[in-house]
Amino acid sequence: MSEPTAEASVTASKRQPWQWVPTAYFYQAIPNTVMQSLIVYFYIAMNVNPKVSGIAVSLLYLPWFIKPLWGPIVDILKTKKWWAMWMQIVVGIGFVATALLVPMGGAESGKIFAYTLIPFILIALSAATYDVASDGMYMINLNSNQQSIWVGLRSTAFRVGWLLVDGGMLWLVGYVAGASATPLSPSMLWAWQVTFYVLAAITFVTAAYNFWAFPQDPHRDAQDGVDVKTVGGIVREFGRSVVTFMEKPNIVWGILFLVLYRTGEAQLLQILPSFFTDPVSNGGLEIPMEAQGLIKGTIGVITLIIGGIIGGFAIARKGLRFWLLPMILILNLPNIGYILLAMNPGIVGEMGTLGLALVGVVVGLGYFGYGFSFTSYTMYMVYVSRGKFATSHYAICSGLMALSLIWPKAISGFTVTALGYEWFFWMVVILGTLPSVLLYRKLGVDKQFGRATGK
Repeated sequence: MSEPTAEASVTASKRQPWQWVPTAYFYQAIPNTVMQSLIVYFYIAMNVNPKVSGIAVSLLYLPWFIKPLWGPIVDILKTKKWWAMWMQIVVGIGFVATALLVPMGGAESGKIFAYTLIPFILIALSAATYDVASDGMYMINLNSNQQSIWVGLRSTAFRVGWLLVDGGMLWLVGYVAGASATPLSPSMLWAWQVTFYVLAAITFVTAAYNFWAFPQDPHRDAQDGVDVKTVGGIVREFGRSVVTFMEKPNIVWGILFLVLYRTGEAQLLQILPSFFTDPVSNGGLEIPMEAQGLIKGTIGVITLIIGGIIGGFAIARKGLRFWLLPMILILNLPNIGYILLAMNPGIVGEMGTLGLALVGVVVGLGYFGYGFSFTSYTMYMVYVSRGKFATSHYAICSGLMALSLIWPKAISGFTVTALGYEWFFWMVVILGTLPSVLLYRKLGVDKQFGRATGK
């Protein structure tokens, strides 16, 4: 039987999970997706070199990897609600600043890249800190049985937010810019300004609701043996959290699993925008941006939600250990569809609506597999984080998850240039599947962990 977290004993909240878990993770996805995916389209529209943008996107995602360094500060200073609310406000300010700075670079991609980098860094740092706080609220306010039930719905809420950005905002850019817009054209710059203003509005509206909905957790110094009044005490607490994390059973295999599980997905996130946008002569599908947004925002949303809900209930019924291998395969094998598309890049131009429908099928299968399978990854992070320092340990796990996205993205631009789209997707399927298949048996997950007890 899985053990409850030590931090759960200090819960003072009367909020029900349905009041705050969906919005906490819905918003967690907004800046996260901007830094992972939407920014790739932004750099394409600003005519930034793909190799430069690949490195930039990887570095901008670095705060999600290093957030365990300040995770203990969020864990033991103020409350997690305080941190979450202020970080959400700062992210909103960052979106407004980006919208104001886009036209200041004129039609020069280098200037736009430089001017927007500062607010992007601000957004990334604040969003990563928001993640630490919101994950901490989840670990503190839900017992282990509730966590296994809510993990699928929480992942689904995150993916709805992700698709609002990756689908809805992408559609908005294409709609405002118009079909004839070209990189760095006035209409394209204006479209991105509007998009960042809309993202800021979503941020502030969500923050207003979360201010009411988020549970008010107590200070960590309510727990015995926690010194948060001195710098030395904070450093000691950080050291204790790292040491206890590394003392967990099978942790070396667990770290490798967390770092390698998302290898294929990470490279797809970086390269699919170019694959969908590039002309057929370069091996791309040449799909208009507005159509890409519609495919992701309709087929993607529906299949992702269905996959996330089914995945959560599947783990609650049979447990995490039972589903690890099936979910690894279901996550990666649908990507074979992209190999077939790369073998027939003219499919949209030659077949019109039917070609777009076939692309939609491939996208839908991939999103269903992702929604279904990501629940196992999230639940394993919860499994590893159990016990004292649950918030800090979960921050370490999510930092490792960020690392699993950073290094594949950094090399993806060079890899696709060397291999071309077809062989790149073959590599994605193989490298996405084999390491996790080899590692999952070494994790030592309790057979009963994740099963709903009915209590």
